[in-house]
Amino acid sequence: MSDFEKIWQEILIENFQKMGSTKTIKMLENGNLEQPKFSTIILKKLKLELGEEKTAEAMMNSSCEYPQDDLEDIKAEFQRSRDLKKAHQMLQKRFEYYLEKVLHLDQEYIIEIQKKYWGAAGKLTGNTIIATKIPKSNHIKDYFNEPDPEKRRQLYCHCPHIRDHIGIHDIDDLHCYCGAGFYKKIWEYITGRNVTVIVLHSIIKGDDFCQFKLEISESQIVNSVQ
Repeated sequence: MSDFEKIWQEILIENFQKMGSTKTIKMLENGNLEQPKFSTIILKKLKLELGEEKTAEAMMNSSCEYPQDDLEDIKAEFQRSRDLKKAHQMLQKRFEYYLEKVLHLDQEYIIEIQKKYWGAAGKLTGNTIIATKIPKSNHIKDYFNEPDPEKRRQLYCHCPHIRDHIGIHDIDDLHCYCGAGFYKKIWEYITGRNVTVIVLHSIIKGDDFCQFKLEISESQIVNSVQ
């Protein structure tokens, strides 16, 4: 098992324990997450044990995280102004800087990404954000130039666990709540508020992109934002 899979296995076990799973954890401890069929079985078992809602929550809690140090100034501005639009604009500018200065993308790609509202900030309307992932960062140019739809979906996918198995194996679409958790954690950290997320579109479902709807509530999260 790769280092990534070992780390992710530990994270999953920790979050499954928090959600009250016992049977599924035993299976997870002795399995190999590099096999997509195995992890799909894990999710099916977990849904039977905890229900779909708690399983989705466990997956969101197990997601990769945006570096919190890079969000500190945005969080501070939101705490000062309570202006969600301002915080959103700051995150969008940071994302555009990443595209230009870190990924060194040509303007044609940056403009296309902006037009689609792809990226960490997404599209804000009121307290709702529609967040759409960009293609995997080191595959962006190949993605835009790939004519084959199946290959484009593989180039798009961020998850090293399932990327190479899209279209080959039947993978439970609850996997995509792991990707949803990335955005949930960003906005809960910035705002200190509860954020609910649903998956609108995903590569696993056969869509051409992964998109999530985030609802930022007015209520504060107790002891969850440092």
